[in-house]
Formats: sequence, C-alpha cells, structure tokens
Amino acid sequence: MTARLPLFRLVHVSLDIVLCLAVYLCVYLLRFEGQIPQAELSAFWVCLPLLSALRLFSNYSQGLYSHLWKYVGLRELFSIFKAVLLGSLFFVVSTYLLGLTGFPRSIFFFEGAFYFLAIGGVRFSRRYSSEMRFFKQNQPSSRALIIGAGDAGMMVAAGMLRTPEQGFIPVGFIDDNPEKWRARIHGLRVFGDRQKIAEIVTDREIDTVIVAMPSARRQVIREIVEICQPLPVRLQIVPATYQILKGEVSIEQLRQIQIEDLLGRDPVKINDENLQSFIKGRKILVTGAGGSIGSELCRQILDYQPAMLYLIGHGENSLYLLQNELKNRQIETVVADIRNRPQIEALFQRLQPEIVFHAAAHKHVPLMQDNIQEAFLNNVLGTHFLLQAAQKAQVNTFVQISTDKAAEPSNVMGLSKYFAELAVHRMEHNHTDLNCSIVRFGNVIGSRGSVIPLFQRQIEKGGPLTITDPEMTRYFMTIPEAVQLVLQASILKAKAQTFILDMGEPVRILDLAQNLIRLSGYQADEIEIQTVGIRSGEKLHETLVWQDEQLLPTPCPQILAAEASAERLQNHLSKLESILTYLQASDEIPDFENWLKTQVFPHFPLLDLKQESPPPRSAL
Repeated sequence: MTARLPLFRLVHVSLDIVLCLAVYLCVYLLRFEGQIPQAELSAFWVCLPLLSALRLFSNYSQGLYSHLWKYVGLRELFSIFKAVLLGSLFFVVSTYLLGLTGFPRSIFFFEGAFYFLAIGGVRFSRRYSSEMRFFKQNQPSSRALIIGAGDAGMMVAAGMLRTPEQGFIPVGFIDDNPEKWRARIHGLRVFGDRQKIAEIVTDREIDTVIVAMPSARRQVIREIVEICQPLPVRLQIVPATYQILKGEVSIEQLRQIQIEDLLGRDPVKINDENLQSFIKGRKILVTGAGGSIGSELCRQILDYQPAMLYLIGHGENSLYLLQNELKNRQIETVVADIRNRPQIEALFQRLQPEIVFHAAAHKHVPLMQDNIQEAFLNNVLGTHFLLQAAQKAQVNTFVQISTDKAAEPSNVMGLSKYFAELAVHRMEHNHTDLNCSIVRFGNVIGSRGSVIPLFQRQIEKGGPLTITDPEMTRYFMTIPEAVQLVLQASILKAKAQTFILDMGEPVRILDLAQNLIRLSGYQADEIEIQTVGIRSGEKLHETLVWQDEQLLPTPCPQILAAEASAERLQNHLSKLESILTYLQASDEIPDFENWLKTQVFPHFPLLDLKQESPPPRSAL
C-alpha cells in the first residue's frame, strides 16, 4: 500500500490540474462567446498558473489527496466544497493584489462552480464504478429493508452504500414517525410504518430486514419479529445503545436477533458518575468470579478503574479463562474455598479489600435438592465465614448476590440462599461497622445451567424441547443488565437492606421455547415441545418478595428496597444460629440432613428426598 500511495496522489494531482485548466478555459470561452478578445489574453495567461497553484494548495490543505475516493460520501463532498471555496477566495484576493482590476468578475463564480462539479463528479464516479463492478461480479447481493430511519438506520444505510462488498443493497426504510414517511434518506425512501413491512418485503423482493432501533422497547422488537416470522427474510439487529455509545453503528456490528432482544428488560440508565466515585481507586474483591454473574461483575467493575480487583473462585478452569480475558489489567486471581475459614481470613488480611461482591453459590435447584448438606455448607456457612473475615479486615461494603428463590423458598437451594441472606442480617444485628446489602433478582439469560442453553442444545438436535408445565413463568434479565443494577444497588445507602431488581413482566416458559424455535429458523410446530411435569422443589410461578416484605422506592427507578418484618427475622435468625452451630461442630457433620429435617424444618416436606414430586410450597 505504501508503495502505491505516492502514485495514487500523483494521479489525482495531475487530474486536478487538467480539470482546473479545462474549466478555466471553458469558462473564459463561455464568457466571451467562444472567442477570447486580444485585450483579455494577457490576464488569461497571467492567472492560469496562479489559479492552478492556488487550487492545488487549497485541495491539499483540505486533505483531498488523503482520501480513498472509492468510499467517498457526504463528509468528503464537504471537504471538496471547502477546498473549492478557499481556492476561489485566494484567487479573488490574488487578482486584486496583482492589480487586475478589469478581470471579469463572472469568471470567479462560474470557474468555482464548474470546478466543484468537475472534481466532485470525478471522485463520485470512482465510487460509482467501484460499486457497479462489485454488484456485477458478486450477484446476487442481499436486498435490505431497514427498520428505523433514525441515526442508527442512517448509519447502517450509509455503511451499505459506502462498502458494497459487504453484500447488502439498501432498498429503503420503515419508520413509525409519520413525519418521515415518503422522505428520502441517502436517496432511499421511507415507505411507512411497521404495518407495511410485509407489503414492502413482497413488492421489493427483500431478503434481509435489519432492525436499526437500538433504544427500542422489547415489545416493539417482539412485534417486528412476529411480523417477519412468516416472511422469507433473514432478520438482523444493530447492537443495544450501551454497545454503540463510543462509536458509530457499522455493518460489521449487525447480528442475528437473539432471545435477549425479546426477553430482556428495556435499556437501563446507570449513574456512571456515582459508580465511578464509589469504585475508582479502591480495592474490590469478587467471590464466584468465574461464574456468569461474577465474571460480568469483574468486567464492568474494571471499567470504573479500581485500584485492584481480586478474582476469588473455586473452579480454576473458569478463573483461568477470565484471567486471560482480563490480562494486563489491575487484577489478582486466587483459587480459594469460601468454606475454609482460616484461608479466607488470611486472604482478607493480606488483600485488605474495601468492597466485597459475594457471588459465589451453589445455584442448581435439582442438584441441591439431592445434596442438602453441600448446599448449606457452601451457601450459608461460606457466606458466614466471608462476613466474619470482612468484619475483621475492616471491609467497608459487603454486597450479597441473592435470588428470587430465596423469597418464600420451596426448594433446598432457595432455602440455603435465604439463610445466606439471614447471615447478612445477623451481621447488622451485631452492630458492626460493615455496610451490608443484599441484591435479589430472578433468572439471568444465558447463565450456566439456565433453561435457555438447554433449549438451544435440544433445538440443535432437532428436538424435542422439554418443559415442566405450559403455564410455568419465570422472570428474566440479561447478565449485563443484572450486573449493572447490582452495581447501582451497591451505592445505595442502607444498612443490611434487601434490594429487589425490577425484572419486568414474567415470561411463560412455553412462550420462551416457541420464540427460541422461531429464532432458530423453524416454525413453532416443526419442533415438538414435551411437558415432563414439575420437578421436586420447583414453583409454577416465582416471586421476588415475601408476603410480609414492604417494598419501598429508591433513587434508582429500577431498584426497590424490601423491608422484612422484624418478627420473621427474629424467629429465623434463631434457626440460623442453630444451623451455624451444627455446621461448625466438627469436620465430620453427623447426619446433617436428618437433623435439619427433624429439628429445624419438621414441616418442610421437600427435604424428604424419598418424595418424588411433592407439591411445592414455602418452607417457612
């Protein structure tokens, strides 16, 4: 490329000189009706080299010899206009300084106008010939209809026109704003609103529909997907708003519509300034750093420039992958077991973290149903040890990541996570200086062990998809959105407060399965969906709060504070004391499951492992 660049510039310089001379001569001939008078020849010859030099200087000063003209667009056209205008002004001033008072004034205007058309036309013809050559060599290209005639849509269209080698031919726009109907953007017509999608796809032979509305509500995206589902088109989408804030939308960023686009909540507005002041320059520790939530916490925390980020986890493989992803950043990775009290306390004393995000937990409902002791050892005792270590190391803030299954728990995993919450409340009751908070939310899309990856694997095999009950519903949120709100909740001032993330509307698992089938390119009836029945410990509908919890607003509209009844907390804190005492009694815990079932929860049938499918109900 470097060897060809001087030749590339030389060709354009030579061409611009020829165009300058040709335009200058033509304008003179037009001014004097084809015959330049003898008296005007002197001024003609004096100004000829002067104008050529001025044109070259102004062109160079505006960067006209640095552009690749096969990608010329409006910005380059503006540069051409500025270069021509600058050259014309210099020409006027120069003729005045040379004393050419009788020089025809009309020459100034017509020479500038014709020269602008000449060099602009030559450069745009280069782009046009490149596009035509590509289209002829690479037929057929995909004919694209762009949904959304805003900034993102305009950038997508401009990218397609500028880089035809990407294989798209933009046909036009769809937009719900009536003021834009029948308008033209980059020469492309805005046909109308969403109701015209099917008509335009058929009439204009559209192959690809591109949703270019990064701030659109999920309901709008779902409606567009439903309209396009029976049509023979490929459906793509531009990134979400927070993904394109630092750059323009490009063709390379287009992707297939995913289930996150349909189920996730609407974009969340985060108070970056408060988070920056909360995290910047401080030492942060994240447990469960290798998990879905923990790893995303680490990614987002690093954006706020902590002094140090400590990645704590038990699974070395996931920690290794995360460490490689975040390499050359202010991080330290430690493989540790939160149930190992001496190790955790020594670790906290050495690292001296200021903020702790506790995301480590066993979260798989059916597995924990069969491993009661392990669930309580890890989720309850591990949390207790972390809180004790944090208090001794004088940690400022401790944030416990919880789950909606801890509200009115009906399974072992939810029960253990609820008692992990109680361990945080216990710390508050001991009147320590540790600022504790709990963040409770529902299912996150794409997390390990969630239903969505399971459905995707079943679709890849051709089905069937297995659901437990057609009416079962769950709350869903994307991992990045959940972590954004966890970070936001961490800066809310409260003592041992439980924060509830606004999860939007619950989604039927049956609807989720059908949407995934459609997004995979199948009709809903092409892959079988089987109902296998509710498993032990499962609820038909999850809830985010206890019946006795009072929901209070917070400064962040997407976060509510849940205030539990003092009577329930006092009653259950006594059970927590019994559980912690029993779990710490010895290394070999004698018959913990039986003791838990008979002494602590005698009326909790889900702890009876011999029952195959009891009706779910609250444990407490």
